Amino acid sequence: MNFKKLLVSNQGVKKYFHNTLWMFLTYGLRLFTGFFVGLWLARYLGPTEYGIYNYVISLTTIFITIASFGTIEIIVKRILHSAEKEYEVLKTGFDLRLLLSLILFLLLWLYAYLFETSSEVQSFILISSFALFFQPFEVVDSFFRAKIQVRKSSIGRMAQLVISSGTKVSLIVYGAPLKWFYFVFVGDAAFYSALILVAFLKENKSFFSKTFSTSLMKEIASESFPLMVIAVTSLMLARFDLVMIGNILTKSDVGYYSAGSKTIEIGTLFSVLISLSLYPAILNAKKTDAALYMKRMVMLNRLLVWGGAALAVLVYFNADLIVRLLFGVKYSSSVPILKLLSFNILFISFYQVSYRWYLSENLQKLMMYKTLCAVTFNILLNFFLIPRYGINGAAVSSIITSFIFHFLFESFFKKTRECFRINTSFLRIGL
Repeated sequence: MNFKKLLVSNQGVKKYFHNTLWMFLTYGLRLFTGFFVGLWLARYLGPTEYGIYNYVISLTTIFITIASFGTIEIIVKRILHSAEKEYEVLKTGFDLRLLLSLILFLLLWLYAYLFETSSEVQSFILISSFALFFQPFEVVDSFFRAKIQVRKSSIGRMAQLVISSGTKVSLIVYGAPLKWFYFVFVGDAAFYSALILVAFLKENKSFFSKTFSTSLMKEIASESFPLMVIAVTSLMLARFDLVMIGNILTKSDVGYYSAGSKTIEIGTLFSVLISLSLYPAILNAKKTDAALYMKRMVMLNRLLVWGGAALAVLVYFNADLIVRLLFGVKYSSSVPILKLLSFNILFISFYQVSYRWYLSENLQKLMMYKTLCAVTFNILLNFFLIPRYGINGAAVSSIITSFIFHFLFESFFKKTRECFRINTSFLRIGL
């Protein structure tokens, strides 16, 4: 037996395990702080101010996601494939994101000026928009991921989450006005950027002195574009209904809808975590055994769908109790929204299965077209239903969109019918 080879292999496994563990610790802390501090914030602000807060943050987050341009995975890949040019790659990625941040900062303010009649909301958008200028520094996170050093960025993220949560709690306790929570939003971005940059510079040379590479920027932009479209459209499916409600209805309606939708986000964690945990096993099976690969996809479908269905039923019949316990009686208008959106827990289960199938079959471009169609359809449906049925119309629009694009879509095309067979396997016995 080659003990040296075995030792290297075990060290590699240990390194990847620790890397994954740090990612899950960060994810868990983000979930914990986001949920419980978010509930406290919702109770403190009340439906109207909570609606304004979510409207502005959702709008800004969409612009920040566009500014990142899907470069995270591409920078990781390029550093892995050409380590000798890693600093040039980082600088080019930074320049691309900085340029986009400047353009989107101006566009966000143009949006606020043209579509926002409230000077107060305009000022909130201005404050939060400065977070755009700190996201280019997150190229450093891509470097840590490529070098399997996620611990460094995870410690920075966890420190930022703890300080951010503590600051928000302090603001709530001392009765601070709404605008200070937007300063915390920008401060989060600034603090995390500073932490990971310091961690990077302790052991690496600065990449800021590298020259600007137009050709490399074009290559990174070209490779990143499909991933950016997928990220932005997925975010818009989750958040853009809040923006539309804020423009068509009132900010209080945004607050009621946010309470329902954020509760559903917690409900979908079951399918997200299970699919993340089992996906490596599915990929390994695809490399060696087609039958085992299909069997594991079917098992994933049945586990997620039946689990999601049980959770959806639980939320639907206990919506009133859930809203009163979590948000208080002021959010009683959120109960019908929570009942309607509970169906999305089931549809997200289908989405998690199909998403893994698209990735394993290298059909990212088709997935991009699918998400683009879903967002377009959802926006058009919202324009039709929200003015007629209010926030219930937004919920119905979300359910119809999810049913078509998370479940039915794959049945329309020959290339994706295998995925549809997998997603309907919960109805059959055996494969």
